[in-house]
Amino acid sequence: MSATTPLILVTGATGFVGSHLVRRLVAEGERVRIFRRDGARLEDLAAVRCEEVIGDLTDAAAVDRAVQGCEVVFHSAAVIQYWTPNNPRQYAVNVNGTRHVVEASLRHRVKRLVHVSSIAAIGYRLDGELADESTRYNYGPFRNHYCDTKYAAEAIVRAEIDRGLDAVIVNPGTVYGPGDRRRISFIRGLMSNFTARGGIAVVDIDDVIEGLIRAWRTGKTGERYVLTAENRTYREIGQTFARLIGRRGPRYVLPGGIVRALAVLSDVWSRVTRRPPTLTPSMARLANVRAFFSNAKARRELGMTFRPFAATAERTIAWYRQNRLL
Repeated sequence: MSATTPLILVTGATGFVGSHLVRRLVAEGERVRIFRRDGARLEDLAAVRCEEVIGDLTDAAAVDRAVQGCEVVFHSAAVIQYWTPNNPRQYAVNVNGTRHVVEASLRHRVKRLVHVSSIAAIGYRLDGELADESTRYNYGPFRNHYCDTKYAAEAIVRAEIDRGLDAVIVNPGTVYGPGDRRRISFIRGLMSNFTARGGIAVVDIDDVIEGLIRAWRTGKTGERYVLTAENRTYREIGQTFARLIGRRGPRYVLPGGIVRALAVLSDVWSRVTRRPPTLTPSMARLANVRAFFSNAKARRELGMTFRPFAATAERTIAWYRQNRLL
C-alpha cells in the first residue's frame, strides 16, 4: 500500500456487512477509513489496520470530516429495526444520514459512491413473477418504516446523480453468513412449529461483499444491482437451519390475521417491559409478502455468481458453534 492508493471510506463499518467489507478491502491492500460511532463494538475489526473518524451520521460536520480526502465511499450504515419507538432515530440515520453522505461526496468530489440499499427499497410483484431492479416501490400501504426510509434514501442518491454524483446502488436480499449475531435469537427459537406464509430472497455475506466491490469497479453510474442467491419461504428458511441444529423447525403456516394479532399482543407487552418485541405490527404487515427477486442483472453486468442457500446456512451454523453461540 502506498500514499497514492485511493482512500476508501466505509460507513457502518462495525456492522455485519460493513465489517466484512472493511476486512476484504484491507486484505486486498486498499487504504480504508472507517466512520463509526463512539462506543461502537470493534470486535469484528480486531487487528484490522485502518484510519477512523468517530462521529454520527446525523452530524453533517462529522460526516464531512469522514468524507474529506476520500475517492470512494461505501455507504453501508443504516438502522434496521421494525419497532415504532425507534422510528425517529431510524429516519435520522437512514434518510438524513444518507443526505449528509451524498452532500459531502459532492462537495469533496468523490469519484464513486456505492450506496448499500436493500430489496426492501424496491417493491414486490403481485403476479407471481420475480421482481427486479425496475419493479416499482409498493410498500407504502404497509406502513413499514424501514422500507420507507430505505426507499427515501435511494431517492436522495438518485436525485444527486443529476448534479454530477457518480453513484451505484446495491440492493442485497436478506443477508446470512458467519459473523451475523443479529439472527442468533431466530436460530435459537427454531423449536417453534409456526411461521408466516411469506418469504424473501436470501444471499451469502461473502457474495454481498463481492457484489459491492464489483459495483464499485465496474458498475454503471445510476444503476441498481440486486444481490440475491435464492428465493425461499420463511418456512423453508427455518427448516434449513433447523435441520442443521437437529430440530424439526416450523411445520405450520399461520394465517396473516393471526400473525397480526400476535404482533399486537407482543407490541403491548413490549410497552410494559420497555424492551423491543420479537414480532411487531410493522413486521406482521409484511408477513404474507413473498419478496422474491431475479439476480439476472448482477450476473449479466457484474459477472456475479452466488452460493446456494444451503451452503450459506451451513457456514452460518458452523460460525455460531465455533463462537459458542449455539
